[in-house]
Amino acid sequence: MEEKALDSFTMYTRNGGCAVVHNSLMFVWGGQSSRKVDDEDSDAEDEDIIIPIDLPLEEDDNNVIDVFDIDAKLWWHYPTTGDVPRLGLGSSLCIEGDHIYLYGGWNNYRFSSELYRLSLSTFEWSSIVPKTDVKPTPVYLTTALAYCNRICTFGGVGLRVSKEKQKENGADYDEYAPDPNPWGWNNEYHEYDISAECWISPKVINRPSPVSAMNLTQVDPHRAILYGGRIKNGRSNKLFLFNLQTKVWFEPREPPPRDGPDHSWPSIKSFHSCSCLHDPEVVGRRIGGKTVHQKVLLLWGKYHDSWICPQSWVLEIKGDDIKWTKINLNLKARTWHTACAKFSDSSEVFTKILVFGGNVHVTEGKRDRVETADLKILSFGNPVPRLQTILLNMTSEMPAHLLNRLPQFLRSKVTEHKRIKSIYPAIPIDSLI
Repeated sequence: MEEKALDSFTMYTRNGGCAVVHNSLMFVWGGQSSRKVDDEDSDAEDEDIIIPIDLPLEEDDNNVIDVFDIDAKLWWHYPTTGDVPRLGLGSSLCIEGDHIYLYGGWNNYRFSSELYRLSLSTFEWSSIVPKTDVKPTPVYLTTALAYCNRICTFGGVGLRVSKEKQKENGADYDEYAPDPNPWGWNNEYHEYDISAECWISPKVINRPSPVSAMNLTQVDPHRAILYGGRIKNGRSNKLFLFNLQTKVWFEPREPPPRDGPDHSWPSIKSFHSCSCLHDPEVVGRRIGGKTVHQKVLLLWGKYHDSWICPQSWVLEIKGDDIKWTKINLNLKARTWHTACAKFSDSSEVFTKILVFGGNVHVTEGKRDRVETADLKILSFGNPVPRLQTILLNMTSEMPAHLLNRLPQFLRSKVTEHKRIKSIYPAIPIDSLI
């Protein structure tokens, strides 16, 4: 298979894409970018053109998936074949076995409920055709995760459905746009059974309100969390635990009143990210003489159409008890980015969070925004010597003639540091709460 190495500085700027980590590789698909119109004949002031990324049209051959090698710290373009998806904005990716699953999304002014599968051995896409006619409502800004050989999906925004369909799904629908193309939010929950090759809609208890632009994040072997998101009348800061076995939603605590600042709970937001700092499969076990309790990193998001939240938080989960703690990462906030966790292969508590893309600036009252292709790698629980980090930061801007005088081992570290643009000292996980 032909491969092309990419320098990280030349990656597409984008927001709205989706990403997932498998072994030591991060796969990124879809998204969009924008630029100013450069047309003297255009009457529009401050007009943007939205440019799809990796969303090929039928006549295009743009079928690559972007891959970041976490160990080598290099970007690659991997060509793909087969039924290449024509969507990827507001879609969701997840891993089951040696396959990536892509669900939902939006492209060419249409919502989708399609499910695609990418083989990681052949890099061939296949469009999944269920054996029954049952399908989720076409949506984007949705979320999906893999659990017990099933793809579990929740929420999103899409077109209005019939009353019969609403009754069949047992879900709620909040409409926003008027006819002729009414669309709104839903809280549908569906599972695609990979073995049976069909969609099922199990009975769900205590569903959250219809919501989009959020993440359903698995936090232990049988539970997931849902925080915040876009709702009909604004944004939410509610937190829910979801039992993937019993299909019961549980709200461990009501957020405090929103009038006035509160330093014990995050603000309302959407287009944020939630990433686990422990592998969900080891949560509840005893490692190093301690029981592992999950901690989830909540990064930034959008508070208002023209305001990006600058705060970062860590959520600690002990059974049904939760605790929020605000942390300072000294990073520029962004929204509609991707954030993926790479867990250690050893028994050590060591996690890397890879944050890529998104908006870093939004102008009030306009569609004007600034996307980024910046990749940040945050390490948690790794005892990296402080002196090593200081040396790398001091030498990263060193002129070439001085860089060549450094010892080879340090010169290679500095070169690696330049490729990813930023390096941060590891943060002990136990210090976050």
